[in-house]
Amino acid sequence: MDLLGTRHVSAALVALLALWAVAVAAAWPGTALADDSTVPVSSVSVQRLDATVTKTTIVTAYATAHDSVEVYNYVPVTVSSDWRQATSMDDATWVFKPGGGAPKLAIFFTVEGGKHVARLYDDQLAQGQVPITIKKNHVVLGRPLHWTLQAESTQPWILPDGRPATDLQIESAFSLPHEDDALGILARRWHGQDAWDFRMVDPTGSGVPEYTILQLHPQAAPSAAVPRTLIDRNVAAYHVTAFRPAIFWPYLGTADVGVRSWFDQRPPLSMDWKNGQLRDFGSLLPDLEPENGMQVYSNTPVIADQPNALDFENPFAYYRFDPGHTGFPNLIVRNYSFPSGDEFLQPGGPPQPVQFVRYSWGNGDGLLQYKLGLLGRHPLAATLALGDVSIRTMDYAGLPAWVAGHVWDFETFVASETGGYRSSEGIYDWDYVSGDFAWVLGDSSTPPLDGYRTITPGLRGEYRTLPDASPRLYLDPTDQRLHLLGAQQGVWAVDQHQTIATASLNGQTVDQWTRNVDDVPQEAFYALPQVSLYAGNDTVIFQPHPAPPPVTTLPPPIDEASLNALRRLLPADPPPLAASGLRSMLDPSGRQEVTITGVTLTHVRLLPDGWRAELQATGTVTLAAAPDAPAALLRAVASGLGCVPALSPTPPPPPCSRGQSEGRYIAEYDGAWRFLPATPPDLRVLAVQAGSGSPVLAETPVTVTVANSGATDSSDRRLEIWAQRAGHERVAIADLALDVPAGEQRQVSLGWVPPGPGDWSVGAALTPSGDSSVAPVVATVAEPSGPPPAWWALGPAPSRRLVGAALAVLAALSVCTAVIVWAILR
Repeated sequence: MDLLGTRHVSAALVALLALWAVAVAAAWPGTALADDSTVPVSSVSVQRLDATVTKTTIVTAYATAHDSVEVYNYVPVTVSSDWRQATSMDDATWVFKPGGGAPKLAIFFTVEGGKHVARLYDDQLAQGQVPITIKKNHVVLGRPLHWTLQAESTQPWILPDGRPATDLQIESAFSLPHEDDALGILARRWHGQDAWDFRMVDPTGSGVPEYTILQLHPQAAPSAAVPRTLIDRNVAAYHVTAFRPAIFWPYLGTADVGVRSWFDQRPPLSMDWKNGQLRDFGSLLPDLEPENGMQVYSNTPVIADQPNALDFENPFAYYRFDPGHTGFPNLIVRNYSFPSGDEFLQPGGPPQPVQFVRYSWGNGDGLLQYKLGLLGRHPLAATLALGDVSIRTMDYAGLPAWVAGHVWDFETFVASETGGYRSSEGIYDWDYVSGDFAWVLGDSSTPPLDGYRTITPGLRGEYRTLPDASPRLYLDPTDQRLHLLGAQQGVWAVDQHQTIATASLNGQTVDQWTRNVDDVPQEAFYALPQVSLYAGNDTVIFQPHPAPPPVTTLPPPIDEASLNALRRLLPADPPPLAASGLRSMLDPSGRQEVTITGVTLTHVRLLPDGWRAELQATGTVTLAAAPDAPAALLRAVASGLGCVPALSPTPPPPPCSRGQSEGRYIAEYDGAWRFLPATPPDLRVLAVQAGSGSPVLAETPVTVTVANSGATDSSDRRLEIWAQRAGHERVAIADLALDVPAGEQRQVSLGWVPPGPGDWSVGAALTPSGDSSVAPVVATVAEPSGPPPAWWALGPAPSRRLVGAALAVLAALSVCTAVIVWAILR
């Protein structure tokens, strides 16, 4: 979550519900409560009320500058200025009076059956105070009330070393709020029954809990996508430390609605003293998220003593690889997971498991540098047993390798280009789906790629659809940045106006960069075999270079060794593309450059042994060459431009103006340099094929072959395909945009459902000219074939009349026979 932002609504309660009581480094020892871990105390006075009851009054400041707590102790206490000596949390009632006025909270402490019990009553009736009274020096309720919250522990509330009890159970009768109240159902409301319950399990009493389970019981339909289960595992065996500043009971603090930082510590139980109500359930930790930890956060409730298939964040894991404690992880893995049949994803549930994985990593300083967003359909492989609860999830230790080793249906990669992304949940941008589940669930054949045209300023993203291998990363030798192997497209939002789009001509690595300002292209750079091409400001620069070194690919980091291997790959200072533009990707010496001004660059593509590009003249075209420009390249360009004298073998004095006033040119390299004037595209329909003999309403295959015999690529023509019966109007079959590279052919194949039988002429034409180079072909469509005649089919009309008469005679005879039988029997 961004430091000043709020979580996505579907995950909103994590910040408020997560009692990460398991997550301060074991190297941080518990600090005694005597060391200012509670609110400041002005004075402590002790008054004996009778032989068994002592009243201790504490003047303090937890809501205002002048608050008090009155403690009615039902066991002996010491007369002392130290409130710890002068009060009891075994058998006592604590009455909290903010501003010294009406009681807003009462805690009844008892020991029952060997367990320490605390029952909290707030102003649940909204009457301005807790309805309590004093009878025979004991605090009692003035009217029957259900407690607001009940806590139990097998340990004393404050352990000898000052830490709070770590074996803890809580039941609550008030619901928990949402961070921004976008889900009204989650706003605080009184249940009068079980609203949520919590348990923290420390079976040995070591101060190192094994796990926590928070169960919510919202007043919502079972299928409603609201959170119900939060499980935390203390995988790193962290000690629990005291919350500061606690209001005497180590779990109680003051609600601060102004605190919005995900990393800020908030009290386990937050009290709104103005309204006299418990509001929230938070954290025992100075850092909300651990360096190492795992949680499961689900819309599905867990049921004891049976396997549980949970959804949503299952699991959510944090990993610290670097030595030393910083409070932040190096890797965050959020598996947004849904089992097959899960109603929370769609009615009826998906036919197979679905995962959306957010895999983010950084330097462990609270800032994240990179992220993979992955879509997959893999079953969760592990069973986790927590006491009487069993869930299907992933093994914590093996989760990073599981993610990095699987083949996914969709991959995104995001990099921060501004020093890092502050979040405790990973980088949000370009998680898969962006609200569109149609492709995931098989309801659409088109991935929702429109959500990946833009990205948050400062971030750079790439995506890959249906990869054939597990995710791999590589350092591009040209822009010196980390990229996703096989990425199809990408965009870097430099700021609110400027973007750098990336693409791959070779299908594996980025080799095309385009800088846009307010969506208008300004310059482009291509890393092609044997040459770099720069185009901008009506200038094209050819900069020859030797073949680049082989690209080293690496998986995403899964441990310290792989994280360090990735770090070693990254340069300290990549080219400053955001500040200097794409021209900074050229060799700054420029000693081999050949520069053509007055032209734009278009239609760059790879050939089997090289590349090909088109240049369009925009004005007066001139040629200039650097001292070390390759002679073969220079001769080819000068000859194609018509420079006089021809360059053989030395360059002319720049500039060399071409003879023609306008034109289009082709630049090619396939081991030899060629630069020549281009002829326009020459498209022809070569062939039209259509199946014949198909019945009406059955699909008839149609194939059209188009060739471009010109010297330039065609990208602005359309292909119309039609069919016509004699005496009828034409029927449109298709109208398609068509790109045909120079010297190549394209086939368009589709299925056509004829609307009626007969002989159909099927033809094709290129627009806007409407030309067709071949005659239409004839496709014969058969009559629909009906079912075979039934036994009761009567044939032609004379036969039907004859059979009808016979049936009438038979009916009359049947009636007469029935009458005779009735008369006899009567």
